[in-house]
Amino acid sequence: MEVMIWLIVAYILLEFISSFSVVNSVLGQNALETMDDGKPKSFNLYLVVPLLYEQDNLFDTYHRFQVFAETYDNVQVYFVTTERERIEKPDQISTREILNQIGGEFPSTKIKFLHYGENNNVVSEQLNFALTHIREEVSDLANSFVSFYNADSKISHRYIHVLSKTIGECLGQKVVFQQSSLFLTNVPELVADGKYLLAAFGVFQTSWTLRHEIPHYLFEKNILRVKCLSGFHLVYCVTHGLTLSLEAYNDLGPFPVMKIGGEDLAYGFRVKSCGYSVIPVLDLENSETPNNAIALYTQLKQWFLATLGYLTFWRHTGKEGRIFQNVLLTIQGILIHSVKWLIRGPFILFLLFKAIYYDRVVFFTLVYSMYVLATFLPVVCIWNRLDNNLFPNVSRMALIKLVIVYAMVPVLRSFPALTALFLYIRILFGYNFIKQKTGV
Repeated sequence: MEVMIWLIVAYILLEFISSFSVVNSVLGQNALETMDDGKPKSFNLYLVVPLLYEQDNLFDTYHRFQVFAETYDNVQVYFVTTERERIEKPDQISTREILNQIGGEFPSTKIKFLHYGENNNVVSEQLNFALTHIREEVSDLANSFVSFYNADSKISHRYIHVLSKTIGECLGQKVVFQQSSLFLTNVPELVADGKYLLAAFGVFQTSWTLRHEIPHYLFEKNILRVKCLSGFHLVYCVTHGLTLSLEAYNDLGPFPVMKIGGEDLAYGFRVKSCGYSVIPVLDLENSETPNNAIALYTQLKQWFLATLGYLTFWRHTGKEGRIFQNVLLTIQGILIHSVKWLIRGPFILFLLFKAIYYDRVVFFTLVYSMYVLATFLPVVCIWNRLDNNLFPNVSRMALIKLVIVYAMVPVLRSFPALTALFLYIRILFGYNFIKQKTGV
């Protein structure tokens, strides 16, 4: 029992050190970057924003991306709607109709509307449709980059500078670029409304970004410089914040269209199989966390279901012959993303019951409190030191209440994972699963 606990303590300290190294990297990067100096950039950037049932927040979405696009000469925005809304809810005014109204009132030459005229089940169909359209209009594929974002994405004005610098450091290399996201935008609002559990889930997801996502990118960038090693290190892509050149897209191919598994996780698997590296763009996006329990549960369930796609992603790489590499990438994906998520809650409860049985509750409480603080404090650190407009603060008392509720999140997250596992089994036996929108 004690040996296991001390191993866990060592793991906690390692994650804590890793998180703060990421915080220092991000804060250091932001300290070096300044606002726009007016100089033309050496590449064109196309922002692709797929839209599905975004009627309530579309006005803010449009104007947020419009301001960003019109600030820079080399940026253009593509909003991509889908016919799925009219097919599923023919009596409801669609996102496309509202978007056309907003565009008529606030026209911009930097924004284009695309409409996917079929009933798509997954967002990758909208993304591929947009990429095909952009590729037909662009001749300089090597210097034309596409970034993908969600409707609720909030991009800082530093992003264009950090991205430009990162691209410049990787010229001639087989890379794609990934901007990671915090999930804090509406956390102060949730706290103010007394929705501490929902806010805590947003903090935990942010902590996961700092503890796992970005460290994996930095490990690959700074340590795994030998390509024969890099190809066996799984680093996944996230659609919101992914950037790649049209030249790389021609090589990698379109986003996979699949019923089980996220298109971004599958694309990350393909990126690694094709010998590309994923380079972090160290300017963080800030997204929202769901503001009601049903939306949160649906989001987590579908996120976990997406990780189970690692069992079949190798079929979509175009490199099926690389058996050893695909097996290693698959094992990493299942262990790191699926198994670890699924068993974390039961494992914590197992340690608690064992501590009660052996009368070591105080010791367990101290170790678990260390884990909670080690994962919570890096989020608070980066939250308090970045732009208050993007990362607003809350009171100290609210933070104390939040961290108490936060302690329950590692256990509770296993419940939607378990639900998703049963859903996966049903799908294997013929259940017709349709992915749902998982926004706020």
